[in-house]
Amino acid sequence: MKLSVITPVYNREDCISRCIESIIKNLNDSISIEHIIIDDGSTDSTPTIVSQYSKQYKHIKYFRFIENKGTNAARNQAISIATGDYCIILDSDDYFLDGSIAFIVETINKFSSFNYFMFSPDDMEKDYNSNPKLSNYHNILSYEDFLLGKVSGDFIHVIPIKVAKEVVFNEFIRIYEGVFFLMYYKIVRAMLFTRKVVVIRERNRTDSVSKLYIQTRDEYIRNSIISKKIFMDFFSCDLFRLEANKIISKTYIELIKDHILLSEYSMAKKYMEETYILHQKLPINLMLLYYFRAGKLYKFLIRFYLLVKYYFK
Repeated sequence: MKLSVITPVYNREDCISRCIESIIKNLNDSISIEHIIIDDGSTDSTPTIVSQYSKQYKHIKYFRFIENKGTNAARNQAISIATGDYCIILDSDDYFLDGSIAFIVETINKFSSFNYFMFSPDDMEKDYNSNPKLSNYHNILSYEDFLLGKVSGDFIHVIPIKVAKEVVFNEFIRIYEGVFFLMYYKIVRAMLFTRKVVVIRERNRTDSVSKLYIQTRDEYIRNSIISKKIFMDFFSCDLFRLEANKIISKTYIELIKDHILLSEYSMAKKYMEETYILHQKLPINLMLLYYFRAGKLYKFLIRFYLLVKYYFK
């Protein structure tokens, strides 16, 4: 068995060595690993650091974009050249615990009837505890569990490379990649989640995408719209089959909110009409924002609220 560990990286001179070293510490003669690192146009010393490692270690494959294209472009590039049986996406500010890769391989061999595996990062235990479907050490999860929102959250994914190559991440979206993992679930239908922490994640970086930007910056609002449209294009038939009208309506309501934030009222009206067809009532606040054309004010109030909540504690 061969594993392809995929790491997109952009301006992570302070932590990329830790990520790379964690793979090196997991190397052993019985496991074949390639570590594909895609530099997404870094402007700091990240390229120099990764290049030095790639010259020293044969398992490291290094590819560099001349300019920043986004994480999804880096993932697509890495998956296209991956030669393993499975691939694991490891962010550049995360790192494997010692012995984790051997444990992953052992689990794959032990439960060979599955072909998609999931494990725990260190920061998700509280979320897992609140969901009965994730309460066991080994948990069988289905595509429908995720589609219907019975299971959500982050996992460490071990994806069959054949499946990974079937799904192309939209390179115009910088975040909201969950819709593409849902495509993986639809292909494989069932996944084995082993509740074992294999990766430590750093989630308090000052250069991470903040809640303020995600909810109030036009670029990310448009990304949100694109991801929801992809969601409806790929999964609406299954949602209707499963009579999940509430999820469809919720998606339309989120699209209405996003278009109002962008002051795109004709598009907001289109999705309002879709909710009427489903006989779902719209929130009164959204209706007022639409009729009074108050998208800019709404965006300002959200920005002010988030500033107070996260920056002036």
